[in-house]
Amino acid sequence: MFKKLSIVFILILTLFTVASCGKEEYIKNAIGIGYIGENAYLINASGEQYSLEDYDVISDEFGDYITVGVTKRGTTKYGYIDITGKKVIKTKYLWAGLMKENKAVVTTKKGQLIINNEGKTLFKFPSNMNSSSYFQENRLLVEVDGKLAYLDENFNLLSGRYDYATVFKNGYANVGMQIENSIKYGFIKSDGSPLFEENYIYDFVDHFYDGLARVGVIMSIDNGVPKYSFSYINPEGDALVTGRNLTFARNFSCGFAHVGYLQTNGATRYCYIDTKGDIVIGENASSLHQALNGDNYIFGNIMSDANMYGNMIGVMSVRSRAAGSGGWTTYVVQKSTDYTNSEYIEAVNLYSYYPEFSEPWADTYKGNSPIDMTNFKLTKYYPNVALARIQMSDGKCALIASLGQLVVNFDYDKIIY
Repeated sequence: MFKKLSIVFILILTLFTVASCGKEEYIKNAIGIGYIGENAYLINASGEQYSLEDYDVISDEFGDYITVGVTKRGTTKYGYIDITGKKVIKTKYLWAGLMKENKAVVTTKKGQLIINNEGKTLFKFPSNMNSSSYFQENRLLVEVDGKLAYLDENFNLLSGRYDYATVFKNGYANVGMQIENSIKYGFIKSDGSPLFEENYIYDFVDHFYDGLARVGVIMSIDNGVPKYSFSYINPEGDALVTGRNLTFARNFSCGFAHVGYLQTNGATRYCYIDTKGDIVIGENASSLHQALNGDNYIFGNIMSDANMYGNMIGVMSVRSRAAGSGGWTTYVVQKSTDYTNSEYIEAVNLYSYYPEFSEPWADTYKGNSPIDMTNFKLTKYYPNVALARIQMSDGKCALIASLGQLVVNFDYDKIIY
């Protein structure tokens, strides 16, 4: 009897050992998804990979939870993995939206649900309501009886109904209403109330950044293309005074915005303004905008970085245009003082200003120049350093830090981070 028990114990121990040896090792400190051909991997800054070969569909957004799908007999079912690659909710839904703020919208045979990050049902949509959006700032954009609306964190409907609406960002959402033959745009607060009494007065609106939102009014239409006059407003509705007719405007970032204004000769002058409306790069400072009679210009938002040096304010990935050609490079945004001892902001080529940060990967890619580069952005998965995705002329992509260091090698055809 004892001998039989010993044999059973050994068999159980053997099976446990085999199972333990076969246990899947997940990735640590993943910072993105990299593609080599059609094959997708979770990747980290140490060069490690975790294959996502088990999935036929992978969402194009990297986050704490990633939507994945498996196709069998022509039908795809969706579920979620976490940032390590571990399955957290099995692939059983007909559709699954992005999981944000630990909640997601999913579709089943019986209708749509809101679930949490453990797969528990939190809310079932009534038949007249649906959503293809995601939670942001505790609000979910939904469609109700053909109009757009919002659910709050307790799944109660806010009162407004709209013909156009965005997710909430920085405290407010952009909404629009059909007025006569066009949609006019405005803003709402997180409780659903309009930001302004006279709310739908703009032909274009964007989110608030640095306390200012970009808005536009159509001044004319040329061959079907609208021409806008842009301005910036604060949440009280006060317009930023620039003293110029802005025909081009981008959002504020780190206290600066890239704008273009119409000159008396009909040409557009590009520059950067601060949150007071003053030009800080482009006229009262030596900058790219003054090169080649203004034909060179910068576009790309300034991004701050916790690893700045000296008087550096931030960095930006930009395309410089000269005589119709262009290329991507990186510039320092810094404070300077001229001979009158007045402070201003200027943009200086990063690798000229800090030669010790000349790209260590450049020699490997002689004759293979960058053809595309994203704006630098901060990500919680690689904290305190801004990253940009750069693509070379051979199509290979990498992630670089704002001072030129290679974070992820040029091994990938596509990187999502």
